[in-house]
Amino acid sequence: MKYIVVLLVAAAIAGRPLSAKRLAVRTYTTADGLARDNVLCAFQDSHGFLWFCTAEGLSRFDGYQFKNYYTAQVLPTNTITSFIETRSGSYWVGTTGGVCRFDPAAAADSHFRCSTLKDGEQVRTPLVLYEDRRGTLWCGAGESTPSATGLFRLRPDSLTFEPVSAELKSVLAGGSESKNCPLVSDGLTGVE
Repeated sequence: MKYIVVLLVAAAIAGRPLSAKRLAVRTYTTADGLARDNVLCAFQDSHGFLWFCTAEGLSRFDGYQFKNYYTAQVLPTNTITSFIETRSGSYWVGTTGGVCRFDPAAAADSHFRCSTLKDGEQVRTPLVLYEDRRGTLWCGAGESTPSATGLFRLRPDSLTFEPVSAELKSVLAGGSESKNCPLVSDGLTGVE
């Protein structure tokens, strides 16, 4: 309350009315190049690119146009469930067919190096990717039933995720600070 009074007094002294700038809003769809209008999650990387996970592929937006990645670029499926850029600059993509390390600079047939999440004979779908403070990459996975969920950890210097024991799961159950893929939307609306 004290700050509002100070702000109003400062505006009165300046002799100008307070005003807000109106920002233009633009909606992006498949007509603009987005892989699908329904965005499952969104992520901004360290280079400023926006990445959008959809059920029809992965879309990268540079502020002007979209670049899309599909099974033609060796994704195991087009349904993208999660995306993360690690502190070391590596990109990881969760799909309904497994987790992939993504190298956008590689040749088109080798952009993605993938592995499935297996807990015994059960194959899991990656739902969220998270990097902890030590740089360890984690994957929360699941299926349609709660008993089919799992937690996986990337083995160091590997593309393989290993299931985590139940004891460690209870220690980690306190939550995370994950910021990847907070957006769920029909279409993509942004401020220009």
